[in-house]
Amino acid sequence: MVVLALITLGVSVDAVARGRVPHKADLRARVTLLYRAYQKRDRDAFQSLIHPQMRQCVPNLDGDFFDSWNREGHLEVVSWEIRGIEAQEDLREHPLVDCKGEPLGGDASALVFIGQTDRTNPQDAKSGRVVKFWVHMDGIWYWILPPAEGR
Repeated sequence: MVVLALITLGVSVDAVARGRVPHKADLRARVTLLYRAYQKRDRDAFQSLIHPQMRQCVPNLDGDFFDSWNREGHLEVVSWEIRGIEAQEDLREHPLVDCKGEPLGGDASALVFIGQTDRTNPQDAKSGRVVKFWVHMDGIWYWILPPAEGR
């Protein structure tokens, strides 16, 4: 009976550990910094929020990579709001790889769900949900660019 209780307790603790988002307030703050940097076109601040290993995956990082994302025309983020944060894989158990196939540094990952309104011209605003993937490494949250944006 005691052994069964310890096994059950161990499983419960492990499940809670996997579902936890470490430093959640810090993640929220980093998402805010990302959006502010994008809106201000602050390249240095924006780059500092991208996972260091993923920066090598952005071919025009030294140029104006904001323009490369807007290749279909002007895009302005009018408003945004974090709607939820969901824990993802424990990267120590399920490591990810970067664009060169190297193991990606980090210990936790999370999806951030954002309600976002974009405008391509003064009269045209569209709202929708955006999901951003973040990785926690050495106590800091870093954004992982989606493959299409990183090329």
